Amino acid sequence: QKVDTSRSFNINVTREDLFQRGLKQWARQKQASPKNLLRVSFIGENGIDQGALRKEFLTEMVCGIEARFFEGDGERGKNPKYSICDYQDNSFKLVGRFFATSLVQGGPAPNFLTRWCYHFLCHGEMDKDVGVLKVTDQDIKNLMTEVENAEGGERLIDLSDAIVACGYTGPINVDQKKAITDAIALHALVRLIPILSQLREGLRLYGLDEVLAQHTQMCQQLFVPGHLQEVNVDFLLLALSPDFSEEGSVRRQREMRIIHFLQDFLQKLEDRAVHGTNGGGKRLSVRSFLQWVTGQAHVPLIESKREAFKITVNFDHDCDSRYGAHSLCYPIVNACAVAITFPTRHLATSQEFENNLTEAICGG
Repeated sequence: QKVDTSRSFNINVTREDLFQRGLKQWARQKQASPKNLLRVSFIGENGIDQGALRKEFLTEMVCGIEARFFEGDGERGKNPKYSICDYQDNSFKLVGRFFATSLVQGGPAPNFLTRWCYHFLCHGEMDKDVGVLKVTDQDIKNLMTEVENAEGGERLIDLSDAIVACGYTGPINVDQKKAITDAIALHALVRLIPILSQLREGLRLYGLDEVLAQHTQMCQQLFVPGHLQEVNVDFLLLALSPDFSEEGSVRRQREMRIIHFLQDFLQKLEDRAVHGTNGGGKRLSVRSFLQWVTGQAHVPLIESKREAFKITVNFDHDCDSRYGAHSLCYPIVNACAVAITFPTRHLATSQEFENNLTEAICGG
C-alpha cells in the first residue's frame, strides 16, 4: 500500500555484471524514488516488465548484496562486513533500501542476518546477550582462537598488541582467557553498530523500521534464517497447472510423458544439490529453474499469494506446421504470466528432455 504508483523507478541494466551495474544505476536514478513502482529492463532484450523482470532483478541483487556486504555462516546468520569505505559511501543505507523494496515489491526476503543484527534493526540497540558464535569476522575469530589455545603467558604477551587494540584493558594472563575473548567478541560487534544504524536508516524507506519495532517476532522470519519455506520439488509440482488435451488422446499421452520427464528432471536437480554435485558443471538447481520460469527464486512470502501461486504448463504439438522442417525447438517461458510451453515433438525421450531443458535454462 505504501508503493507510490504515480510514477516508475526505472532501472536499465545489462545481464553482464548485473550486480555492480544494478548498484550504480540504482544510486544515480534521479527521476523517481524507490518508493515508486520499480520497473526493470535488460538492455538488448525486448521484455516489458509486468512484475517478473522486477522480481528477477531483486533476486539477483539481494543475492549479490549477501555475498558483497555480509559474512558468516548461512545457517546461523551473517553480520555486515566491517568496511569504513562502504560506511563512508552510505552503501549500507542503499542496502537497507534494497531490502525494503524487495520485501514490499515481491522480491526475496533478506533472511540471512544473525539474530543480534535483527534485534538491532528492530530496536536500535544491542542485544545484551552477546555470544561468541555471533562473531563472523575471520581475523577476529582467528585472534580469539589463538587466545583460547595459548598455553602459556608468553604467547598471550605476543598477542597483547592485538588484544589491546580490541579495547581490552585488564590483565593479560592465562586466567583471564575468557574475559579477553569476551572483550574481543564485544569489540567485533560494537564496531558494526554505525553500519547497522545506516542499514536501519535505509529500512525507513517504507516505514519498515516501525513495522519491525511493533511486530518483531512476526517479522523475524524475513531476516533470520531457518524460518521460511525453501523452494523444493514438492512446492513446484503442487504449483504446476498443466493444460492437458482430451483424455485418452495421443496428445494427452505425450503431455503426460513430458510431465513425468519434468518431475524426474526436478528431482534429479534436488538430489544433486543434496549430494553436492551440479550436473556437469552447469549451475542448475530447483531454485534456478523457478527463477527461469517466473523471475523469482523464492516461495511467495504472503500466504494468500503462496496458495494462489500456479505455473501454467502448455504443450505445443504443431511447431512443424508453423516452422516447416526443423531439428530443434526449445521451451518458451512467459515469466510475467507464469507459464511455460513445451514443444512435444522435440522431447520424445527423457534424455532429449534433460538436454533440451538444460540448454534452455543455461542459455535463456
